Amino acid sequence: MGISREKLYEEIWAEPMTTVAKRYDVSSSFLVRVCARLTVPRPPRGYWPQLKVGKAGSKPPLPAPEPGDELEWVRDGSSPARHPRVTVVGARKRRTPARSDGKQPAARWRARRLREGRVSQYDSEKYLRPYKRNIVDIFVSKETLPRALEVANKLFLALEERGHRVVLAPVDAELRRRELNTREGKEERGRYDNSGQWRGPARLTLAYVDGVPYAVTVFEVSENVKVVHDHVLHDYVRLDGRKRAVRPCEWTTDRW
Repeated sequence: MGISREKLYEEIWAEPMTTVAKRYDVSSSFLVRVCARLTVPRPPRGYWPQLKVGKAGSKPPLPAPEPGDELEWVRDGSSPARHPRVTVVGARKRRTPARSDGKQPAARWRARRLREGRVSQYDSEKYLRPYKRNIVDIFVSKETLPRALEVANKLFLALEERGHRVVLAPVDAELRRRELNTREGKEERGRYDNSGQWRGPARLTLAYVDGVPYAVTVFEVSENVKVVHDHVLHDYVRLDGRKRAVRPCEWTTDRW
């Protein structure tokens, strides 16, 4: 008979890990690996002394399992029960062990790969197109990227604090999301298809709510504004309502 992740979760938050490990005749380090595999959060270092003096942090919730995740610790070599799959077929993934405070390092979302991108010469809206595609689903301009990463990080942490896991989809997941409409007030096809320069990340960013995957995208919306073509910069410059003399060989127009 297997030990459910719920039972293990209650036990390791009721007694020290060494005590629970001794009960099952395994080492505490082995039990740590079991908790990581079952995504069971563990008490942080120093939790029990702090608990005695009333200074321990709150107990984090047990995150909901993803489709295909193990639901129990089986010790007899048989196959453990797993959470039913939704539309993910043959998922293969590397797991980041759950932290007791529910927070994840920024590197998890491969922010560096987002910064290492280019702006297509055919794109007047200056959307950043990363060279790598195994990244979090963020579609913004280079200038907006720091703010977008901050917003995305806060959003992901807020979801995980409520027990909704946020992960990159498995490579072979049969999942799709709606196309983006990045132009304010205009109904059209998503900008990922524009010019064929960059078609978005290879893997969706998923938030699992009650076992159901939802695609999460952070994107910047553009607006149609009056611009002037600057003959020195060889580019369009937004007027922002300011009066500016149009020099010879320059012209004004509306651009996204």
